[in-house]
Amino acid sequence: MATKKAGNKVNRTSAQSVRPDIVDVFIIILLAATLDIFVFWMATQFIASPVFQNLPAFVTGAFTGIWTSIATGTAGIGLVLVKYFGTTKTDRPNYFVYVAGTAAGLFAVILVLAIASIFVGQLGDGAKPPKPLPISGAFLLDIPPDGSEQIFNKESGNPYFSYSYQGTVALKGQNLEGTLKPSTFRTSAKFTPLPGQTLNAIAVKFCHWKWIGSAWSVDWSPLHNGVKNSAQINVPLTPNQTVPLPEVPFEIPVPSDADRAQSWLCVRLNFNDDGFIPFP
Repeated sequence: MATKKAGNKVNRTSAQSVRPDIVDVFIIILLAATLDIFVFWMATQFIASPVFQNLPAFVTGAFTGIWTSIATGTAGIGLVLVKYFGTTKTDRPNYFVYVAGTAAGLFAVILVLAIASIFVGQLGDGAKPPKPLPISGAFLLDIPPDGSEQIFNKESGNPYFSYSYQGTVALKGQNLEGTLKPSTFRTSAKFTPLPGQTLNAIAVKFCHWKWIGSAWSVDWSPLHNGVKNSAQINVPLTPNQTVPLPEVPFEIPVPSDADRAQSWLCVRLNFNDDGFIPFP
């Protein structure tokens, strides 16, 4: 289509056929990325996922700087864009078409990456060896969820020491609550303590197998402070010794990733040299 202005004939090219220059490309990518981030952010609000809620600082910082400079007219990329739109450029590309196409392309790339990561993760899971069975003789925590108390009575030991532990435990909501009764820890004549070795604490733990790095390992929970599950002892160790152990009321949160049918109750005796003896 042609128009006349001041006696001269000026040809206007269709906006769809105008090739974007470098500034146009930057504007298109900026708007498309903003649109995709907004769409994914809205989607993650409905599924309560942290994805796209905590973006990297270099992304949030860059977008904040650009939009702030556009809004305030201060120096920066935003000011360049404002001046660019203020120029009397004869023809501009159809931003709607380019932005929509670029946003759709970025959206597809993100989905492909997400699907690929899931596929790779499944391949990694398939390469894991089967999960080991719970340790022989352990008190399994596949207990009724109605809060009824279960009684445990276990013994463990070797030629160097022995330990028996009894008590009760119940599942109350997402916590295991119970009491480890007073008991004793016995050393034999073969037991040779390290210099200054002291039995300093006893703790009740929730144990289950967890894939860590490249192997199955026993996960001891909880390891953090503030959980009611331990008591201090602080008794130096010697051969042929009987150490009285205190009653330990405990309240242990059940890990969200644990299968209770494959989990068990552990008692851990800690020493002042950071060593410990697990039962079982």
